[in-house]
Amino acid sequence: MFLFVLQAKYREYPVAIKITEIKKRYTQEIKELEEVYMMQTVSGHKNTVEYYSSMIYATPESRQLWCVMEYCCGGSLYDLQKVYKSIPEYGIQYISREVLEGLNYLHEKCIVHRDIKCMNITLTYPAVVKIIDFGLAAQLRSPDDITSGACGTTCWMAPEVIACKYYRNCTYGLKVRCKLCKYSAFSGTSVPTNSLPIAL
Repeated sequence: MFLFVLQAKYREYPVAIKITEIKKRYTQEIKELEEVYMMQTVSGHKNTVEYYSSMIYATPESRQLWCVMEYCCGGSLYDLQKVYKSIPEYGIQYISREVLEGLNYLHEKCIVHRDIKCMNITLTYPAVVKIIDFGLAAQLRSPDDITSGACGTTCWMAPEVIACKYYRNCTYGLKVRCKLCKYSAFSGTSVPTNSLPIAL
């Protein structure tokens, strides 16, 4: 269970420490270790968050996984939208290109992020776009492989994901469209929040 993120310093360099509580269940331990593996795998590209290290902090009462990673001082796109209300077209073009480059890198490694949203796209100084949070990411066996399951944040899901149908990396086309247009692609009453403005 994700708890919080701390800002810290390592040898005078700012870092972020993501702290997750590990329940005493084998399946959750595997899930947390999979996220660490994903971060190690994708680290090194300019548009994915840099992973440094991880450790287990244990007390008699609880166990926590501490993941040390790059600190994104610019905040998320959601934070940016709250401050500036709107982003100029050239800014959207730049952010979209950087996000697509990051996604292309993930797809080359046969990884599906499965939770792309404004809160998981952050900025470093000077305005380098970073994809973060690989807790729901899936490793495919090949570029043509498919996966299934409704996971992610409802307003940001493609219809085939919500319907638990099989899908490939191409579902990101809809997500990027939603970010560019600032609204969900579809509206309806079955999921009331899916017609709300999307923060970009």
